[in-house]
Amino acid sequence: MIKLEAWLKELGLDQYCPVLAENDIDLDVLLDLGEPDLEKLGFSLGHRRKLMRAIAARKLALGLGTTTPSPEAPAGASATHEAERRQITVMFCDLVGSTELANAIDPEDMGALIRRYQDVCAGAIARFDGFLAKFMGDGVLAYFGYPLAHEDDAGQSVRAAMAIIEGLAQTNRPDGRPLEARAGIATGLVVVGDSSGAGNAREPDIVGQTPNLAARLQALAEPNSILVSQTTHRLLGRQFDCQNLGERALKGFAEPVQVWLVLSEAVVESRFAAKQSAGPSPLIGRVEEMGLLRDHWNRTRQGAGGAVLLQGEAGMGKSRIVDALSRDIEDEPHFRVLCQCSPYHMNSSLYPVIRHFERAAGFAPADSASCKLQKLEALLAAGGAKAAATTSLMADLLSIPTDGRYPPLVLPPAQRKGAIVAALVDQLTELAAQKPVLFVLEDAHWIDPTSQELVTRLAEGIATTSVLALITARLEYMPPQTNGASFASRVLSRLTKEQCVDLVAGTAATRSLDSAV
Repeated sequence: MIKLEAWLKELGLDQYCPVLAENDIDLDVLLDLGEPDLEKLGFSLGHRRKLMRAIAARKLALGLGTTTPSPEAPAGASATHEAERRQITVMFCDLVGSTELANAIDPEDMGALIRRYQDVCAGAIARFDGFLAKFMGDGVLAYFGYPLAHEDDAGQSVRAAMAIIEGLAQTNRPDGRPLEARAGIATGLVVVGDSSGAGNAREPDIVGQTPNLAARLQALAEPNSILVSQTTHRLLGRQFDCQNLGERALKGFAEPVQVWLVLSEAVVESRFAAKQSAGPSPLIGRVEEMGLLRDHWNRTRQGAGGAVLLQGEAGMGKSRIVDALSRDIEDEPHFRVLCQCSPYHMNSSLYPVIRHFERAAGFAPADSASCKLQKLEALLAAGGAKAAATTSLMADLLSIPTDGRYPPLVLPPAQRKGAIVAALVDQLTELAAQKPVLFVLEDAHWIDPTSQELVTRLAEGIATTSVLALITARLEYMPPQTNGASFASRVLSRLTKEQCVDLVAGTAATRSLDSAV
């Protein structure tokens, strides 16, 4: 039977294990909790919604209920939505070799494997904001962009599929081989909502070509592979490395369909850059913000560093302004350090820094621990780090074994964290002694506590260095309280109607549009 700790870890919510244990809540009891109960236990709003989706999917897998409620519905309520026309991304996932396996092992063992498979799928889909529509034996149907649309539903569907494959690799069949899955993903217009069936068999209906295409792609996929449609591939931008499999004839489709194989998540510097498959849009109506940043950068070049906080609603152009500044100074001598927070790693200590080091050092999935250590040493040496203790701390941060090449860290967790934060600040200071540094922290509203401590320490000593800390965040983010340091803050206003027209015209001018448009 799946354990509560393992299930919560798959959802990225294992930090709540202690409070659940203190209240004598196991997995069976958790399934009976509603959102008010989770709020009393200290779950944040986003985590409550995510867990409620996962609980509904778990009940669906156990046959305790067959409708996944909207995260905004009251606990125990069915999800009933009026049918609506909208674009969503559909994922079909299938357990490879299930028929052969069912003929070879005891039905009870097979049932346990299926339940484990469904738990992995439900956890991954909930973690990446998907809607688990239904289980079909060894098949899973999920929607991304329904009932709530998100910023990157296509990308989240691929990440969910990758998490399913990775999670199943840790579960073995009776013959010792790991479980395998395959997935097909397609994006398009559908009519979704309403409900078909009666009583407990009611489920949201979906009509359109998209689910059929996703199902055909899943059937075409090899074990442990993910196939996506042309529209999905276009929406992914450069977030993933994909292989063009050409056009394939699929049953039920009059014309051959373009098919793409997802190979891996791409190594790109920023999410903004990854999504810009056709280049950046024109920068409209942000003259004052660019003037503010340029003024702070000029002062930074003269040794008077500072911190600037850009805040605004999602989609207001914060990342576009950062990109414009980076392009504006790209010919000037400087270092650029980019760290990005993630909504899925808000409790992963220094996650933005770890991802920066992995990109900057050029880590590859196939690299051995020794190879990664060599790349880390080269990166730190180029930045001016000379002390073995610094390399030892950074290797510890990145979970790279040093095999006795550096002295072991014999520090309590709190002191280790403090030493790592101090070493990171020293690294930026050493870089700034060579060339000015543009330190960018994107999406700080998703920052983890240790990264927030890093920002605080950096801001307190930044005034006499050549470091400009540029932080972007939504309005709910509160900048850290520092001793004497202050943030130059700018809240982005919405564009006027005329500016919106100019933006659309400028964007369309660089793209070929259908004559009907």
